[in-house]
Amino acid sequence: MSLFLTQNKYSIKNSIYAILLFVLGVLIFSLSSCSKIATTENNLANQEATNQRELDALGHHDPVITGEDKICPDCQGTINLISKIDEDDKIEWYRKPYYPDGQNFSVIEGVFASQLTLVANTDLPCWIKAKITNKKGKVSWSNTMFMDSYAFSNPEVQISGNIFVDVNGDLFFKEGESVTLTAGLPYDLINTWWYNGNVLSQDVPSITVFDAGTYSFKGFPVLCPTLEMDLIEVTLNYATPDLLPSLLARESVTIRPTKKEPIK
Repeated sequence: MSLFLTQNKYSIKNSIYAILLFVLGVLIFSLSSCSKIATTENNLANQEATNQRELDALGHHDPVITGEDKICPDCQGTINLISKIDEDDKIEWYRKPYYPDGQNFSVIEGVFASQLTLVANTDLPCWIKAKITNKKGKVSWSNTMFMDSYAFSNPEVQISGNIFVDVNGDLFFKEGESVTLTAGLPYDLINTWWYNGNVLSQDVPSITVFDAGTYSFKGFPVLCPTLEMDLIEVTLNYATPDLLPSLLARESVTIRPTKKEPIK
């Protein structure tokens, strides 16, 4: 019995030792793996940093410009160089006019900042790009960006009703009748108004008039709310009985700014 207990005791000890050795081996393997992963990650980070330094030294900044590609007439727009730029880097902006054809990019004198301002009426439309030269003389170019300004045709006014026109393009209607004036809007307008010395109506495209006189329409494009469009004036005369034989009847006519003659 004593021999059996002694053997059993040794057997338990050996089992405990085996378990402890197994656990120790697992711990050592885990620590070794973690160390290898950490070393690999550090090596990758160091390599990336080295690559970036080499790219910077070679001037490979891959510059990018962005900004407003379309601005309102009589306004200014900005283009920004958003890439990382070192203090010693030299920035130059280049412009190529849209017309006349065949022109090349030329440097914009006196602009060395990372932001470029252009004026719609004098600078646009055109292509823009930036040139970056690093301290070692290596050059990189940005993307090319096309910049333009909005163009708005002036609204037209349609006169509908029992309308008459004479040989000079003047407009008439019979006294006691009415005609409707409707602003033709190829684009959305805001802050519109009709008046004939006094404001007749605001923010509506049409008015109905019963009296002869001069009626004007004005408005601002929604896209460019500070851009005042050309004033449209409509002069209506009474078609008296003695004039009617010389007048041409129309159901409607359309007029535009600066054009006196009705347009069918």
